[in-house]
Amino acid sequence: MPDDSKQLNLPKREEEVLKLWETEGTFERSLEKTKKGKLFTFFEGPPTANAAPGIHHLESRAFKDIIPRYKTMRGFFVPRKAGWDTHGLPVEIQVEKALGLKTKKDIEAYGIAAFNEKCRESVWQFKEAWEKSTKRIGFWLDLKQPYITYQSEYMESLWWIIKEIWKKGLLYQDFKVIPWCSRCGTGLSTHELGQPGAYRSVKENSVFVKLKIMTTGHTNEYLLVWTTTPWTLSANVAVAVNPKIDYTKFKIGGEYVWSATPPPYGQGEEIGVIEKVSGRSLLGIIYEPLYRIPKEYSLGGTTEYSVIGGDFVSTEDGTGMVHIAPAFGDEDMIAAKKTWGEKYPIFHTVNLDGTMKRGLVGEGKFAKDADAEIVEELKKRGVVYKVKPFEHDYPFCWRCGTALLYFAKNAWWIKMSGFKEKLLQNNATINWVPEHIKEGRFGEFLREVRDWAFSRDRFWGTPLPVWQCEGCGYQDIIGSFGELDAKSGGAKNKYLVMRHGESESNIQNICGAKDGYSLTLKGRTEVEKAIRILKKENIDAIFASPITRTKETAEIVGEFLGKTIRYDARLREINVGDFEGRLDHLYHSYFSSHIEKFTKRPPNGETLSDLRRRMMDFIEEIEKKFSGKKILIVSHEYPIWMLASGSLGWSNEATITAHTGTRADDFIDFAEVQELLYKKLPRDNTGAVNVHRPYSDEFRLPCPKCKKSMKRVSEVVDVWFDSGAMPFAQSHFPFAFEKGSKPKEKLLFPAEYISEAVDQTRGWFYTLLAVSTLLGKGAPYKNVVSLGHVLDKNGQKMSKSKENVVRPDEMIQKYGADTIRWYFYSINAPGEPKKFDEKDLQNKLRGFLGTLWNSFILFETYVSKTKPSASSKNILDRWIVARTNELVSTVSKGLDTYDITGAARAIEEFTIGDFSNWYLRRSRRRFQKSKSAVEKKAATETTAYVLLTLAKLTAPFMPFVAEILWQGLRKHCGFKEKSVHLSGWPKTELRVKNEELRIIKEMKMVRGVVAEALKLRASVGIKVRQPLASLQFPISKLKFQNTKELFSLIREEVNVKEVIDGKELKLDTVITPELKEEGVAREVIRNLQEMRKDLGLEPKNKIRAQFSSSSELEELLSRREKFIKEEAGATLLVFGGKKVFKGEHEVLVDGVTLWIGISRQ
Repeated sequence: MPDDSKQLNLPKREEEVLKLWETEGTFERSLEKTKKGKLFTFFEGPPTANAAPGIHHLESRAFKDIIPRYKTMRGFFVPRKAGWDTHGLPVEIQVEKALGLKTKKDIEAYGIAAFNEKCRESVWQFKEAWEKSTKRIGFWLDLKQPYITYQSEYMESLWWIIKEIWKKGLLYQDFKVIPWCSRCGTGLSTHELGQPGAYRSVKENSVFVKLKIMTTGHTNEYLLVWTTTPWTLSANVAVAVNPKIDYTKFKIGGEYVWSATPPPYGQGEEIGVIEKVSGRSLLGIIYEPLYRIPKEYSLGGTTEYSVIGGDFVSTEDGTGMVHIAPAFGDEDMIAAKKTWGEKYPIFHTVNLDGTMKRGLVGEGKFAKDADAEIVEELKKRGVVYKVKPFEHDYPFCWRCGTALLYFAKNAWWIKMSGFKEKLLQNNATINWVPEHIKEGRFGEFLREVRDWAFSRDRFWGTPLPVWQCEGCGYQDIIGSFGELDAKSGGAKNKYLVMRHGESESNIQNICGAKDGYSLTLKGRTEVEKAIRILKKENIDAIFASPITRTKETAEIVGEFLGKTIRYDARLREINVGDFEGRLDHLYHSYFSSHIEKFTKRPPNGETLSDLRRRMMDFIEEIEKKFSGKKILIVSHEYPIWMLASGSLGWSNEATITAHTGTRADDFIDFAEVQELLYKKLPRDNTGAVNVHRPYSDEFRLPCPKCKKSMKRVSEVVDVWFDSGAMPFAQSHFPFAFEKGSKPKEKLLFPAEYISEAVDQTRGWFYTLLAVSTLLGKGAPYKNVVSLGHVLDKNGQKMSKSKENVVRPDEMIQKYGADTIRWYFYSINAPGEPKKFDEKDLQNKLRGFLGTLWNSFILFETYVSKTKPSASSKNILDRWIVARTNELVSTVSKGLDTYDITGAARAIEEFTIGDFSNWYLRRSRRRFQKSKSAVEKKAATETTAYVLLTLAKLTAPFMPFVAEILWQGLRKHCGFKEKSVHLSGWPKTELRVKNEELRIIKEMKMVRGVVAEALKLRASVGIKVRQPLASLQFPISKLKFQNTKELFSLIREEVNVKEVIDGKELKLDTVITPELKEEGVAREVIRNLQEMRKDLGLEPKNKIRAQFSSSSELEELLSRREKFIKEEAGATLLVFGGKKVFKGEHEVLVDGVTLWIGISRQ
């Protein structure tokens, strides 16, 4: 039976490696080891955890992981901060569905605060699955301290960036045409239209409409316009022609129509050309409007319904005459403004929900659904010339799937068009993989860049920090919480906080300790020392917790300062519920983490959120009652901690960091006095600073111009801005870097490397570049690998409806994460689509991974203790060492230049073709039946050297397999480092030495000779096991320097007795009786070895072999007994007699039946 310990069983072994890494803290140790190395910055594109990770995420995370691992092994310090993208429409839509809400009005009725809280909760729905997947595939990230886009600190950085953009005059509000999703009730940006699925091919009716010319001299004449959007006709204000195009008056029946192209006409219809004029000649012609639109739908000046000029008009589709509806087309609006100026005519005939307005044809219907009714009504009036089916690409909302309407609306914009040259210059500095994206998909987008539709009319997002006066209309941008606090008037009072002195409950480590525990003598002394500080502070009032230890502390202070103490139950210690009076560690061990204390309530107790709320209730009440006072608050550690959290606006995560980063145990020491900087900011019902809607909506500022109230505008910003600003916001830039802030890290900018799927060229790749360019920071990344999409095996997009979705967890369970990683690296170039086929995984596992593993098993089978060495003089050893060194250079160069696939394929080709199929196969006898200890030592040390190098080279690609190899080699070689990921990269030279190149060249020629000789054998039907007398080939032309050793290789590989110099490659195919006999013996030996394998025998196990056949065959085998014993590991050969065996086999040898039985000796 096969030995299970020698089976790869990758999924099981990977789980064991994960436990090892967790126990040893391998990732953390790798960072610690390299922290003084040169910085290599990596940005993690943040996923949203509101859905489970898919197979395409495994692809992107595999590519994200490889370069940081490689650079770490090269000695670079590579921080890897995880991130979570938490805002935006995708999250909102998911929550809407869960709550059964259909419109924005439904959300407002439900309550914006409650809705946004549900959104906050939903983004963590699959957090555990994402973290588990991240760890399971070996993607090393700092998951404990991620950046989270909804955190207050993160959004404060976003506000700072927005203000910087405002200062440069680049943020503006304007009435423009934007892609509008009527279901979501918000506009989209042009880069969002580049997302997968945004454009779909649709087939719908287009219509040719006749507009009757009213200008004198044009009797019975019409302008022929063509449109694919009949719903926009009610908003028509003009017809545009291109002054440079020629137009023709056609006679069709008894009517005349003007068109730049021949109008479509049916069989039997006659069409005649009357005259041709330039488009310029048609300018100013007046036509009869299709509709009389109610005045309330007019948002601009009046129109005469005339022909205007438009350079954008072409004859590619339609008639060269474009109906102009400024409310529903960007080019239409530009043409109207150019003709009439700012008082251009505009009719808005569609509601925000996408329905046709009251009193119009199609009233109440979704605009595109109203097309059929509108066309029918126009037919009845005789103004429809022709209806023709038309197939074209149409934009849809990339998240909810609703057909978009181009829609004029007030929105906030960033003037990206003014930065086109800067964007292109910065892009020119970036190394793109694949290279064609730089000037192709990405470069083209930049060359056509439009202003960024920055605002969204939604709820769950970063609020646009624009406050507008309700009186005079003055607008102000807020760039920090400090600025918001200052402009609101700030705190009315100054505050100091003091913790009680040491008490008996502290000595006994009692949890909660509501009452009955007095200060110790040491505690009283601590309080008296603190009074020296307080004497200088001119305290006006003292508030204290009514618990004994705080009462005693406050009373000592009050007596010295001559102040009366006011007690407030809200300042009491945290309510630990059923842990009251028990040991501290029992309470703390109830939570899996500090952060859980904000949401997990101990039995009959309160959370940190509850505690913060009551502490903020207290201070906000004090703010209302007092003004201009200095107030001392005497309380306990946790209440003071939460008071600081709420007052300063820390997120829950930042609150934890403030505690753990202050001291080893306590946030504030016994009897310590600290200044409390209370900030007047928007807060939610947990007391936390929360600038999301509706809290920022409700936060008013006084207008500096007219003294009336300023209210924040209702919009939130484009969610793509959140992730695009992550290089700065993940570190709370610039606030964490201001004087006195003592940042723990420097700004990680720019990134040396990023990687995501190709659709991010219109998403994250673009917004990263846009934000950085707007701030004048240059390109935000130096190298980017853009990945092709993962499709099904037939090249179709994966979807649940097609039932072709591949579950990554199932694939990992069957093949292991490293098999999938290797598949993505090696199957084709990163930018190419991946047609995911499970058979390819099977091939990778059985092929490259299986070969690498079997190579190690061969080594482990024959080796006990050794050390890697490259000093052997054996020609085969020297060759494989040279090839290994060449491989190190190839892989290093590949990864240095981000040619990941080239590097992977070089490893695969070397492992299968050179190491396994040639070196190990040719060296097997040196392991099994070496002529001397020196010979075996050379083979084992060389093999150890190659395996060690392969473990290191594959570590960035296949971290699990590399670790398994390393741990296996470590047992035999005694490496100091406990993990391959803590070892250095193999040393490389800029070039392979000349001697090594010569050996590589000679071995290549040898293998070529062997390959051709084996082809000759096959052509004449002679098996390789059958020895032949000689092989001749032009030896003198090849000019071998290592003739003796190389000829020996050729003889053994081709199985000939000698090699002879000759003009051409030729085999002596004459088989003498002696050669025939040796061939038969070798065939029997092959069968014995197969039978040994079937019984699960190791090479060291000896066997007894028994044969039963014709007397002639038995006599032949008897003559070759010594040879058979040596080769098959047998101590005894028995011919005939009673059959005794553990395994048996019957074979045909040279046409004669032979029974073979074996048993272990």
